[in-house]
Amino acid sequence: LAYLLRNKINFTTHSFGLTNDKDNIVARQMADKIGFENYIYSTFDTSKIVSMFENFLSFNPFNIGLDRVPYYYDLSDFGNKDYIFIDGQFGEFLRNELYKKVRILKMLRRLNNENLLNIMKHGIPPIFSDEILNTMRRGTEIQIAESLSDYRQKYAEFMNFSDYLALLYHFPNKMARDQARIDKYCLSIMPFAQSILIRSILYPHRRNYSEKIIEHIFPPLKHYPLVKNNKFYPYNRYIKRVITGKEKFIGRKNENSHIYDSTFYSDRLKEYILDETSSSKFLNSSVFNVKFVKDTVNKFYLKREKSYLTALRYFLSFYMVPQINKLI
Repeated sequence: LAYLLRNKINFTTHSFGLTNDKDNIVARQMADKIGFENYIYSTFDTSKIVSMFENFLSFNPFNIGLDRVPYYYDLSDFGNKDYIFIDGQFGEFLRNELYKKVRILKMLRRLNNENLLNIMKHGIPPIFSDEILNTMRRGTEIQIAESLSDYRQKYAEFMNFSDYLALLYHFPNKMARDQARIDKYCLSIMPFAQSILIRSILYPHRRNYSEKIIEHIFPPLKHYPLVKNNKFYPYNRYIKRVITGKEKFIGRKNENSHIYDSTFYSDRLKEYILDETSSSKFLNSSVFNVKFVKDTVNKFYLKREKSYLTALRYFLSFYMVPQINKLI
């Protein structure tokens, strides 16, 4: 955005999701005050929600961030226009929290299999059977050991381990898949994932933090807040660090992060999940913890207990992907 504004290139921005999403609020404020076009796609056809999830997960398997997925399907309109779609994904190459933790481990000379597993481990609800969960744990331990060995043998002399993870694991397993999905609809490019940009600008200037780069290219952008989990944060990274540290210390929860929960209350999705979890195929499954999942679905949909939504998200993603690929 900074580059386009500085060079006065003709462009239009597109935002996806609810109008009260703080990402979209900032986008609208920028568009109004700086002076560029911004369209917000804030509705979707609820009758197609299951097919949207299936399509998305066929490119992005085991992705639990399904809340906003239905809003993205207006992308199909772009294929009929003379557009090049520029996707800002992979910008977290500069600021991802996991990568920061990995860099600290390396700095302290404590980068080993056990410590790496501990910071990468992400607690999930008990949706799987014990056998499957043990298999997943063993696979994770093997992959971590192999990645550390590969890094030390081939890359340690010229690359940080955090960047090794980003470029050889994170990007191909996540961003590249989503790029392929977008390519179905229109001509697109993901600038932050281009090797020439990473080699010539991002990697050599890692110490020139992202906000400094933005300020240098187009200074007015520093007057707008950053958004994470639907919450405003100061543009200045030092002030932001103080605020986030204080929030973690006092255990403050961000209620604003739940604005997309309504996606899961769609009648069509509710019907699909209730039908699937009542099928003999699911009830006889050796993959899932059937009792826990059934209890989760009933509590969320029949008793309207919102606390079960996280478990439902995980189940939906991990259930639909094998379904799509006819593995179960």
